[in-house]
Amino acid sequence: MKRKTAGIAGLLLVSLLLPAAPVSAGTAVWSAETIPTVENNFLGPAGVDIRDLAVAPDHTTVYAVPGDSISDNVVYKSVDAGVTWLAIDVDISADLVAIAPDDKNMVAIASRGTPAVYLTTDGGTTWSNLGTPQESGGNPAAAITDIAISELESSIRLIAAAGKEAGDIANLWYFNSGAPVPVWNQTNDMAGFSAGDEVSAVAFSPSFSSDEVLLAVTEDDGVGVKLQILDTSAGKWNASSIYTDYPLTVVSNAGITGSSSASLSLAPTYDASNDATHRIFIGLTVEGNASAVATSGIYRFVDTTILQLSGNVKIHSLDFNGSYLVAGRYDSTVVHRSTDPLSTTPTVSTTASYKTPGGVNKVRVVWAGSQVMAGTAGNESAFAVSSDSGATFNDISLVDTVMTFIRDVAVAVDNSKIYLVTDDGSDLSLWRKTSTWQRVLSLTGTTNYIVRIARQDANSVYLAKKSATTIYYSSNGGTTQWLSRTCGVSVQDLAVESAGIAYALSSGGSVSRTANAGSTWGTVTPTSLSSGATIVSVSTGTLLVGSQDGRVAYSTDGNTSWNVIPVVIEDGAGKVQVAPDEQYATNKTIYAASDTAGQNIKKWKIGTSMEWTDVFTGTVSGGIYGLAAYNNTLYALAYSAASGQSTLWLHLSPTTATATSTSWSSSTTTSTTDADDATVSLNAAPRGLIASTGKLWAVKTNGINKLYSFTDVAIKITLLSPAADFVSHANSYSGLANDIAFTWQRPVPATEYQLLIAGDEGFSSILGDVTVASGEDKVVVLAGPNQSGNRQASFSPGQTYYWKVRTTQPLYSAYSDTMKFSIGPLAAAVPQLLVPANGGNGLSRTPSFSWRPVASTTEYQFMLSDNATMTSPMIDVRLPGPAYAVTEALDYGGTYFWRVRATRPAMTDWSILANFTVAGEPAAPVPPLTVQTAPPPVIELPAPPPQKIITIAPAPQPPPPAVPGYLVTAIIIGVILVAAVALLIFVPRPGRLIPSPSAMVRPLRRPSRKARDLGGRLGRLGEDLATRAGKVAHLQRFLGTPPPSGTPETADEGRSLSFAAKSFLWLMTSGEKKGLSAEEEQNLGKKLASRIKAIAKEHLLYEKFPGDAPLFLQLWARYGSREETGRYIAESLRARPEYVNALLRSYLNVKVAGKAGKSGFTRARYDALAEVADPNSVAEAIIRLYKPELGRLKEDLSGESPDRITAYQFLRLHRRA
Repeated sequence: MKRKTAGIAGLLLVSLLLPAAPVSAGTAVWSAETIPTVENNFLGPAGVDIRDLAVAPDHTTVYAVPGDSISDNVVYKSVDAGVTWLAIDVDISADLVAIAPDDKNMVAIASRGTPAVYLTTDGGTTWSNLGTPQESGGNPAAAITDIAISELESSIRLIAAAGKEAGDIANLWYFNSGAPVPVWNQTNDMAGFSAGDEVSAVAFSPSFSSDEVLLAVTEDDGVGVKLQILDTSAGKWNASSIYTDYPLTVVSNAGITGSSSASLSLAPTYDASNDATHRIFIGLTVEGNASAVATSGIYRFVDTTILQLSGNVKIHSLDFNGSYLVAGRYDSTVVHRSTDPLSTTPTVSTTASYKTPGGVNKVRVVWAGSQVMAGTAGNESAFAVSSDSGATFNDISLVDTVMTFIRDVAVAVDNSKIYLVTDDGSDLSLWRKTSTWQRVLSLTGTTNYIVRIARQDANSVYLAKKSATTIYYSSNGGTTQWLSRTCGVSVQDLAVESAGIAYALSSGGSVSRTANAGSTWGTVTPTSLSSGATIVSVSTGTLLVGSQDGRVAYSTDGNTSWNVIPVVIEDGAGKVQVAPDEQYATNKTIYAASDTAGQNIKKWKIGTSMEWTDVFTGTVSGGIYGLAAYNNTLYALAYSAASGQSTLWLHLSPTTATATSTSWSSSTTTSTTDADDATVSLNAAPRGLIASTGKLWAVKTNGINKLYSFTDVAIKITLLSPAADFVSHANSYSGLANDIAFTWQRPVPATEYQLLIAGDEGFSSILGDVTVASGEDKVVVLAGPNQSGNRQASFSPGQTYYWKVRTTQPLYSAYSDTMKFSIGPLAAAVPQLLVPANGGNGLSRTPSFSWRPVASTTEYQFMLSDNATMTSPMIDVRLPGPAYAVTEALDYGGTYFWRVRATRPAMTDWSILANFTVAGEPAAPVPPLTVQTAPPPVIELPAPPPQKIITIAPAPQPPPPAVPGYLVTAIIIGVILVAAVALLIFVPRPGRLIPSPSAMVRPLRRPSRKARDLGGRLGRLGEDLATRAGKVAHLQRFLGTPPPSGTPETADEGRSLSFAAKSFLWLMTSGEKKGLSAEEEQNLGKKLASRIKAIAKEHLLYEKFPGDAPLFLQLWARYGSREETGRYIAESLRARPEYVNALLRSYLNVKVAGKAGKSGFTRARYDALAEVADPNSVAEAIIRLYKPELGRLKEDLSGESPDRITAYQFLRLHRRA
């Protein structure tokens, strides 16, 4: 189809050089997407049926014939398994087609009612007219019911035509193609033929080149149905040849008056000469009385034993591939299937609901390798394919439908799947495109549906009928399953949060939620809006709803409750389109506009705004039918009824947009945009605009409906390095990754960029967010573990990372393509053994061992054994360092083996196995000379008086306090110093070693001032060290004891926690940190935060402990997680807005440095609260509780309650912040 595109405002560079003109995001392109059409016969001619199918042995060449369902005499040929078709003109209206089992180019076609057979041997390029089957001198065929082609045998190939002569005389003819004089031969005059009214089906033996037989199903009115066998080499039927048990009775019923359809399939291994291979399946649709019709079904012969697999089922066709059996119905599009057709009691099942081939009836099935192909007849008929042995089908071509109306579209975020809803005013089709289009659902007699998918799971599809409660759901993109659901409300719009969670909006403004993919729907919850137009899922539990009269409501608890924004977006506004900002999670910004022409696009910040803010310069000429915020761009789709054209407006960085913004650009359709219509109405309801990666999508609803896409090709950033799949190797000694130089080509006229580095392709785990200004042609940014600030990124060995770039000045662009790189894994190092040397002799019986340390290793395993197999080792220990000393003596002369490996943080392989030998036992020593001396005098001292022993009951054994070793040392030194000073003060210095008696009775002298000052300072030092040791010991004991199980004693636990927190604060804030290392600070802080978090689960901190709550929250946020404290406060305020009073009162107790006397909720207290929670959540709770008016925040609030005054003070600060 010829396409033309409409451009937008000029060249980017020109726009930037002309400040009076709007800044363009680049050239945007509208184009009509390729959808199912009559091109390549994806959509067939109106009314087309598939009367017969034949598949070549290559399983990709397929022929289909439409009979007289269309006016043209054609044969359809596909060389890609039915995806596309070529219509080949022929001279007859072909109803039957057959292909040679060993030559894909030999094909026969036949007409039923006006019997004629044509043959091609070159794949349809030329056709030979074989005429009406008739033997010379015999009767011509009056009707042909089936045709078949044999294998080549001695340069002859037979073409069989089953049917009847005039007067309902059964006959079967075959044409001996390749014979010197090929002619038709009739067979009903051959010996052994059992006469009847019709030969209904025929099949050549798969072993025809050796057994030369064909089998036929014949029908005899008032008698029944038989299976007969013809020996073509002998020219004899059944028992007249060597097949004594034939003919075989299939059905015996006097009520039979004819056969509407019959089919015959032989096992691929069938050989007439081998009874063990005789596996034959027959499908029947019988005419006659009720008992006769009931004999319709599926039959199996194992040699001559018959079994009915399915009864009273009208079968149009069947095919057996040697393992599985499929059979198409005559009276519907259901396909029967058996995965054990050769078992004693086969099971037969049918296609899944809503997954039959499209159409009404007469299903022709045939195996094509592992796939089953099917063709149908009637309204919405199609060529369909099954990839699960006939359990489910999808229509892929020759579909008999018209896309009169395109109702809706849904697109996967990554553009990998597109779903399109169409109907012809009577019947619905849901199409899905991955690489090619398929119809995954066909519903007759129903129209006007919308389609929605889960944003993170494009296989979860919801199809809802507008203004009704009917919903269809599939968890696999409609490939194999559809479930019919009944919604809790009549659907105006539908929003999908996840695979199983969806919300339905009624036109009356109420919402119903399902958490099980529509199986059940929850309570219908009014939004308090007077009507409903659109509903959008923002994130888990967060929803936005636009009304039909200019209002917006939101829910943050999954439809449990709703908040209505009290201000209408604009007077006279109609059906509202609403969209969240891409960064809604942090900025709470939403955008809204309505379908009323001549209005504006608005912005609102939930929890902060008091009125809607214009973000569009002037007014929009048409109404807005779609809004989407994506890739830091706001898109608004407008349609003007006056001009009949559509305009897409876009603004990069919409959070900064105002009523005077000049950064809007646009693309408007024109009379040349569409090849078929002069106007392009992109105004599908309820939502006309869908966003995906790099594209916007909209449905053209006027004239010839089409699917359009919009591609913003603004600034193209070319990434240079690290190139795709680049691998950087880590430092094998330090274990750290090296820094990476990120480079890209500068797109003129960019001057500033944002570089994002993430640990996942979805960029949900950001490692680096770098803003860099550069005017260089090639921009280089160094980032990694050795950089500082926002350029520091903790790359880990063995991990893959992703990066992308966009411009931020002079305007924001779309992100570049994503590239990835990897940090190579650390080489698997093993310890190198040093001492003793491998093979060493004469070693000590208590040797010492050492080895070279492995980088970053914190634990080793040392093993010593007296055997080389290292079984039952003598020593097997874990060590913190690279050395070990044996303490128990080894045997003299013994040989020993040892090895080492690193075990933490990662286990390495063992080192080499080293050995050594201990020195032999020394010779007996010469007896030593014994010298006896006189014993020393013994001095006996009197025993000291007995001490009074006081027994104290032992206290419960807490875990030993982890007092840092250096504190213990400091305390001991302090005690020694105090003792020394005391000696200096109170004990006179002797003049000699042994003082004289007079000196010993001399009175003590008064200590000097210098000694007294030194003693005082050392005494205070000792007290300070003792106090510090006591506080640290208390903290260790408290934090080392698990919190009480069950319901804690709140007062005791609160006092203990308060003392512990204040002790920790004393250690951290009194002058220096009193000796705590950074590691100890973090260790104690994290334990304290964990204890605070535990008690917070039982009690609301700022209600139960108002005096200590700010300190508790501050420690929890600093040493635990600010995200946790923020969520803790936000969830409590969301559940009970009145809790905001207790929260603010607790912060009135915070002492502000330098402003001890200042009362009220000051900026310092606001900042303290902001360190542990998002002020937006506090402001939102205040607004919900007090519903303040903007002007009241500036009035004198005397006479109001203290809580309201505090709350309004907070709001004033919040607005300034």
